[in-house]
Amino acid sequence: MKRIVVDKLIAAFPHYADVRLLGLPDGWLRIVNELFCDFRDLQKIMPGHNPFDAHIQMVSVDWRQYQWPSHVLYVRPLWPVGDWTPDMSHRLIQVVGRFNQSAPQICEVCGQQSVGVLKYQDARRQQALCQMHMDERRAAE
Repeated sequence: MKRIVVDKLIAAFPHYADVRLLGLPDGWLRIVNELFCDFRDLQKIMPGHNPFDAHIQMVSVDWRQYQWPSHVLYVRPLWPVGDWTPDMSHRLIQVVGRFNQSAPQICEVCGQQSVGVLKYQDARRQQALCQMHMDERRAAE
């Protein structure tokens, strides 16, 4: 992601966003923003939650880069695990699962629906791309 975008995400989600986002595809802005909103919303289903409470960091975020899919999200609870309710745990699993499932279906360049994965013959990382970016990359090869 571009530095200006990462800086805005860090300002909006200081508990979850950091400079490691620079390594993520630009096209993932929407799904990363939704992910961070969902993490923040976990606090709302905590026992005894008060809407006036300051936001707290509920999970630690770890991005892993692979050949394919390009990045996978792992999280671990920071709030004492014994204090997590079944609803909170289930919601976290849903949030992470939705992100990891939807990311490969999003064009890594523009964020539109991908039509497939471009596999390079050299050591470059594979990419999920929309039709326009798939055609551009193929023409450039």
